[in-house]
Amino acid sequence: PESTSAEDSIALLASKQAPDFSDIEDIALPSDLNVATVGAMSGAAAGLAASGLLISQGLQAVFGAAFWQVMTMRIPLLHGTLNDVIEGNLSVGLDNLAICGHPQNADGLCEYPATRYWDGGFSDDMAAALTVGNLQMRYSSGTPLKLILTDQNGASNGMKNLAPLFGSKDGPRPGQFYKASFGMTRASPQVFDRNWDELSDWTNISSPDGEGDGPMQYLIEDVRTVDNPNFGVQANMTVRLLMLFTPSKTDNLESTPEAYTDFAKYCSAAAVSAVVEKFLAEE
Repeated sequence: PESTSAEDSIALLASKQAPDFSDIEDIALPSDLNVATVGAMSGAAAGLAASGLLISQGLQAVFGAAFWQVMTMRIPLLHGTLNDVIEGNLSVGLDNLAICGHPQNADGLCEYPATRYWDGGFSDDMAAALTVGNLQMRYSSGTPLKLILTDQNGASNGMKNLAPLFGSKDGPRPGQFYKASFGMTRASPQVFDRNWDELSDWTNISSPDGEGDGPMQYLIEDVRTVDNPNFGVQANMTVRLLMLFTPSKTDNLESTPEAYTDFAKYCSAAAVSAVVEKFLAEE
């Protein structure tokens, strides 16, 4: 079979009708849901290795025109090809990096129709857009909203998780499918009408702690929503935003428990609470 280019994949996805949010089934959460399971589900960044679609998009970005040749090359260690893995005919033992939503069978397998959960890939930075869509279903368009958005990254990455919620000069349109990190195809989660480059008047709440955390910064902005059918968002709803950002050396995956604890303590400073409380008290 002929390989499909990333551009063709994006064009195919973009041609599909936006989902009908009146006909979405509830997620079947694990029956033994507990704090450990929730933590695993929301932190399983490596779980994208259990998705043949995401693996193929990533490999396509890496190998380009040689993609299909790489996919069909027989690998002795696997006793098959990468295409066999992606099609589900061969396993390399990575499936359980994504958390199974049902008890596994006697062989430790997550059987269909169980749902797997992971964090990362095209699922990054979607929560705010999905929340806006959900709130619009619950309240009339004339109801002003207040949202608190938070972001934390290493200083070199900056506010990259907040930026996709806003417009950019050369970025995709709201809801448009595009190639994101690692070549993965995702829908733009832009739901606010302001351009990200316009939002520059950030204020420091607290100074750096001298150990790699801070300064904590905040910005309050009045925005309006834009049409984004892939997230169920309609235009022209007024939203007042409080955005909080902290650069931190604390890694998303590999820091120590003590480092996470120190960062949480830094974020819980009284000055931060005062900003949040003032924002919530505003009429």
